[in-house]
Amino acid sequence: MLLGHTLDEFLARLPAIPWFAHVGQPVADPDIPRIWDWDEWAGPEEETGRIMALSLWHQDRHDALLAAHPAREAELAALWERVAEAVLSAAQNKLPYDPDADSWHAPTLAVWQAQWTAGLIAWLMVCGEPIPDDLARQWAWYARGHWPCGYAYLTANEEPGPLQIY
Repeated sequence: MLLGHTLDEFLARLPAIPWFAHVGQPVADPDIPRIWDWDEWAGPEEETGRIMALSLWHQDRHDALLAAHPAREAELAALWERVAEAVLSAAQNKLPYDPDADSWHAPTLAVWQAQWTAGLIAWLMVCGEPIPDDLARQWAWYARGHWPCGYAYLTANEEPGPLQIY
């Protein structure tokens, strides 16, 4: 369960999330690493790898879940599509999403990352696995209407620092 929700409750809640409604607005903690405009986002190939690290983290969890549950691949794929469509339907009109854009278009990538975050949470829930803290933190920002747009930095050991928020 995520924050006391069952999978069905989580799925039912997706349309009610304030998707991107508060991007660029202040947050309670002034020390949270922030961007204040879509144009401030460094892009997926930012030189330190701190932006790409979030997508690679998502892909690693995705692949690990498929490897751990090969007999459930069709079920997981169907759930992924259901979640992706629910997020897209609820979020695409809340920002300048462009279905023809690529990952360099920040608003479009924001929706795609929201789909991945929600999809991974749904998969973990249906597989009965715990939600990693980093994924729960990402979700908490989406649930508050923000975009966790990457990590603020990577440590010398290539470990992610705190999330950077828009």
